[in-house]
Order: sequence, then C-alpha cells, then structure tokens
Amino acid sequence: TLVTARGRLMQALPEGGVMVAVEAAEDEVLPLLSGREAEVSVAAVNGPKAVVLAGTETAVTEIAEELAAQGSRTSRLRVSHAFHSPLMEPMLVEFRQVAEGLTYAAPAIPVVSNVTGRLAAEGELTTPDYWVRHVREAVRFADGVTALAEQRVTRFVEVGPDATLTALARACVPDDQGLLFVPTLRKDHDEPRTAVSALAALHTSGLSVDWDALLPGSPPLVDLPTYAFERHRYWLDPVVAPSGHRGDHPLLSTGVHLADSTTVMATGRLSRRLQPWLADLATGGGTLVAGSVLTDLALHTGRALGAHHLVDLHVDVPLPLPATGETEVQTVTEAVEGEDRWSFALYARPLDPEADPADDPRPWTRHAHGTLSRAEDEEQAVNAAGTEGTWPPAGAVPVDPEELYGDFDALDVDGAHAVPPTLKAVWRRGDEVFAEVALDEDQEADAARFAVHPALLDGAMVALTTLGHPAPWLLTWSGLTLYARAATSARVHIVPAFGAGAEAGAEIRLSDGDGAPVLTARTVSVTPHDLEDIPADARGRTGDLYTVSWTPAGPASLPEPAATTRLTGPDDVLENASDGVYDDLVVVPWYSADGDAGAGEGACTPAEVHTSTAHALALLQRWLTDPRAAGSRLLLVTRRAVAVHGDEAVTDLAAAAVRGLVKSAQSENPGRFLLLDTDDAPSDADIALAARLDHDDLALRNGRILAPALTRTDTGREGTTPRTAVVRFDPDRTVLVTGGT
Repeated sequence: TLVTARGRLMQALPEGGVMVAVEAAEDEVLPLLSGREAEVSVAAVNGPKAVVLAGTETAVTEIAEELAAQGSRTSRLRVSHAFHSPLMEPMLVEFRQVAEGLTYAAPAIPVVSNVTGRLAAEGELTTPDYWVRHVREAVRFADGVTALAEQRVTRFVEVGPDATLTALARACVPDDQGLLFVPTLRKDHDEPRTAVSALAALHTSGLSVDWDALLPGSPPLVDLPTYAFERHRYWLDPVVAPSGHRGDHPLLSTGVHLADSTTVMATGRLSRRLQPWLADLATGGGTLVAGSVLTDLALHTGRALGAHHLVDLHVDVPLPLPATGETEVQTVTEAVEGEDRWSFALYARPLDPEADPADDPRPWTRHAHGTLSRAEDEEQAVNAAGTEGTWPPAGAVPVDPEELYGDFDALDVDGAHAVPPTLKAVWRRGDEVFAEVALDEDQEADAARFAVHPALLDGAMVALTTLGHPAPWLLTWSGLTLYARAATSARVHIVPAFGAGAEAGAEIRLSDGDGAPVLTARTVSVTPHDLEDIPADARGRTGDLYTVSWTPAGPASLPEPAATTRLTGPDDVLENASDGVYDDLVVVPWYSADGDAGAGEGACTPAEVHTSTAHALALLQRWLTDPRAAGSRLLLVTRRAVAVHGDEAVTDLAAAAVRGLVKSAQSENPGRFLLLDTDDAPSDADIALAARLDHDDLALRNGRILAPALTRTDTGREGTTPRTAVVRFDPDRTVLVTGGT
C-alpha cells in the first residue's frame, strides 16, 4: 500500500522538474543552494564527489552550469519528476494520511537508513513520519556505505540489474580497507554466469554456499584440501621448433639456423591477397602494416628461442602494405655474446613479380629492431598485477565512441582510422584508461598461431589515443613481457608514464577475465609518421595510383539539340511560369563568385555556400518534377569551379559545392543534367559541341573542351616507362571501357 501510494502520488504531480548529477562534494554544492531552498535541493549524496541536484529546471540548470564552469562534470538524468526535492511537497499531506493508516513492525535485521545515512535506531522505521521524510529528503547513500564499513561490514552485494551501485560504493571507502564489492547482475552480461560469478567471489572470500540449492541432485561434493595446490607450471617454456625457428605463424613460413653462427633467420611474405586482415588494422588508413604486427613478429621470434621478454623494440620506418603484389620480410636474431640476450631486426622489401627472388636487386629496409631476453631482470620488470576486483574499477567513467572519433579528428593525421572492432569499451579515471578488447569470432581460430594476435593488441593501442596520443604508427616498447599466448580477449589498463606528443609514453597491462596478466610493458611510446616521409620508391610500389586527368573530349556522337534556350540564371527556371515545354537544351549560368548569379559576390563564406547549395537544390527539384522539362537537358555553366590542371586554383567555391550537388543528381537521373566549367564565357558553338559529346561533365579551357578520366599510373621499376590507361564508364553505367598507352 505504501509503495503504490507513493508511486501514484508522485506520478500525479505536475511535470517540469529536473535532476542533474554533478561531480562535486556536498559541501561544495550546499552554499550554491542558499536562498533557493524552495526551488532546489540535494536529492542524493552518492559518493565523496557525487551529488544529485533536483528541483525546478531554471534553478538546477543555473547551479549545474556554475559548477561546470568550476571544472565539475555534470549529467542530466532521464527522469519524469524532480524526486527528493521541494517539488514533492504537494503530495506529502495525502501520503502521510496513507502512512498513518498502516501497521508497522520492527525489522528482524539491522538496517542502515538512506534517509539518515546511519544505523536506524529502535522504532525509527516504524513511524509514518520516517516514510514521509523518505520521499522528501536526500538519499544519503555514501553515508550509508561509510556506516556499514564502520560496522566492520566487509562484503557488499548489489542485488539489482546492473553494477551501478557497486561502483558508487567502492568510491565511498578507502582502497586499503580490503573490502569486497560484488554485483549479482550486469547489463548486457549473461545472467546465470554473472550470478554464479558473484557467488564464487563471495565463496572465495570465506562465505559458505548452500551447494544443494545451487546444484540440486548433484553428487556429493568433496571439500578441497586446506593446503596450497600442488600444481603444474603453465608458464611459457623454451620450445624450439624442429627447423629451429619455423613455428606455425601466419606470416613466417620458413626458418633456418645459419651455419657456424648464432644467427637465426625466418622469412615470409605479406600481401593483401594472402593476409587481407592486414589492411583492416588501424594504421595509415590501411596503407601501412600496423605496429602491432611488427610487435607480434618480435614476440613470436623470441618465443621460439625461449625469450619471452622484449627489453626494447623500436619501429624505425613504417612498413608499406602494397595494394597489389607481395612484400618479402625477414626476421634476424643473433645472440649477444656473454649475455642471455638476442638482438632482433625485421627487414622487408617489395618483390618484383618479373624477377627471380634470388636475383632481385631491390634493397632491403630495416623496419624494426630491438633486444630479446630470456630472463626478466629488475630493470625490465613491471608490476604484473592484473585487474582483480570490480571491472571496470570504481570511479571509471565510460568514454563515448563519438569521443574516440573526435580524438582521431583532433590528431589531424592523414589516413586516420576508425575505431577498430576489437575495441569493445573504454573508460577513463583521471589520467588512467581502462578498456576491453576482444577478437571477433572468425579471428579467434587463429589466435593460437600468434604470440599475441595483432588485432587484439591493435585495439589496446587505439585505446591509448584517448589520452591524446597520436595514432600508433611508430611504436617504441620498453620492458615488454608476454605471460600468456593465444589470448582472445583482454582487459587493458593504461597509465601515463612520461612526456607528450612525440615523446609520449605510458605503462600498459593486458589481463585476462580473471585478472591474470597476459602482456605488460613498462613503457610504450608512439610517434606519428608522415606518409610523405616514406621513401618514394616504397610509396610508388604500394600499388597502382589513380588520378583524375582532363583530356580532350570527343568525338561528338550525340545529335545536335533541336533548340537551345540560354537563360540568365537559375531564377529564370524557378520563376518561369510560361506554358509549353522547354527546349531540348536549357543553359543556366552559375557564376556565384563573379556575382552574375547564384549565391552572391566577392569572397565566399560558409553561409554563402549553404545559401548557394540550397538554391541549387530547389533548382534541381523543380527541374525533375516539372513535366515541361521531361524531355530536356539542363546545362549548368560554372567558371573556375574545378581545377582542371595542376596549377589551377578553384576561385568559385560556392559553385564548386553546387557542382558536387549536381553530380549526385546526375548519378540518380542519367541524361538530365550536364556540367560545363569554363575559363571564359562559352560561345554558342561551344555549347552546341558540349551537348553532342558523350559526357556529362566537361571543362572549357583555351577554347578546347576537356573531359575527366580516371588515370592509372604504374611507376614500374626504376628506368622503365610509366604505363597509363584511361578508364571511363559508358552512359548506362554498365560497361567499363579502357584504352590508352
């Protein structure tokens, strides 16, 4: 009766109130409420720096904005009313009448009150007045958790649909008290598994479990011994393949020990055809092999030698991933005399499909080098503790995916990538970053063939960009240790270590779902790399280059228009209400930069571009829906709205935007629109010739009509003549025609 009356009366109140969560202490908020007690109040105290305000929209918004200006984060809650605020007072009289008609009994177990934030006194919960206060006063959750800790409560269990209160409760007590916080359910997690995991966490902390209730009808359970497990060692041990280095790695197929030497060499080939997944990783827009791939090759090489520690690894030069063809790679390791270490280097060169690999003159480039170690010394060691306890940790704030995209945009790096699919979630807590990475189902089958799957490590490295680090093109690792191979998912913990920009560094840990370490590194630093810094011969072999070239158009193949109308501007079409139909060809000039027609004159502003394209949209829509124009073509004439030659500049920016809009209309309505960009006013003969050419996009330069064509250039080997082919589409968009030299 009490619960239903409370809900009914609350919902009957007028709407209009709001609730806003703010990152501030109660003592910081209360002075801002002075003089506004009838409009706003503290609705909840959820943590040392977590308060909820409730009341009228004006008052709450003004206070929240003042706190935001002081550096506090704020978040408006999605609620129907301003609960626990002055806006609740109109229901209190009727609610008290309901409460006074009930019979109360004392609770059988001690209860900490969220109204007072302390252990309820005898008789406190059995009065109508308490439940009226329960509606109006603040929820003192943080005080309640503190009171439980003071009562030496050591285990906190959240019985609810998510882990929200668990995270809040952890923030209410010092980290060094050794308390256990366990949610029984979590959003988007399997319910039976999550509930049993909570039970397991409580059991391992010393609580007894009614196993018959959990596993009815199961055989009798045997208590485990109280002494430590006698276990087998499952850490990685040195295992050398029969070849000395081959192993089952997707990128390295052959390995050999060089005679009378400590050098071990392994070779392989990379290509988009052999390993299409390489282009999906997050470096250089798919034009470069990701640094995570080079890191895995170093770890795999060390694993074959029993060296699971990378003392250091430096990526010297990005490794291009050719659009076609193959790249040959070599890993070379050599023992360091007198030390239990090996030097490591990774070389690559593009293969000439027309040459014998043994006689290929193309030089090798060293792309990475470093040092491998069998023993993890004190200088190399890092804190290998995993991510035990609640995940994500208390106080960690989720990072919206849109924020990740914004971080990439802020880097202003050519070829920046989208968030990789292996990066499932990201959180921030101060300067720290927490993330979850997991392979897709089709990647899991190959996980065992890598030391650490590059896609998994790639997702972890992209999480680093949330700290403002550049996209990980050039990596430098220090003190990297591989603890477990074949991981398919991991929790990531990143802590800034030093520097910023090109000198940025961070400590990184990857752990499994139980908190055991998978990979740790004392520091990893990342440096952006300009694609233009890649040697020209390497860039030229990343694949065939396609550019738009303007070449002489012709010959004319279409019939000459029976009649042509030349208008003075787009408004002639929009405002023309004469009877009859349009001529075969209607010519409309659009010289916005010159002020002859269109969006205006003089310097082009964004507002003028918006106005011009809106004007053009109205023109196109009118033309396509006007029955008088059903048998006509509209020729839009612009001036210097496209750069035909390399030394040209686009001077009519508004008209350039209009051209883009018209090209979209052309793709949806073939044969209805024709574009002609000019360097001078076209003559009647120019117009007539343009209408007869089998192109819908033309340019007039120095009296010659040009048409765009997709040009493919293969630079070939040094000293050979580039090959060029002109590629264009027939008007019906179905036949590809190629030709050229």
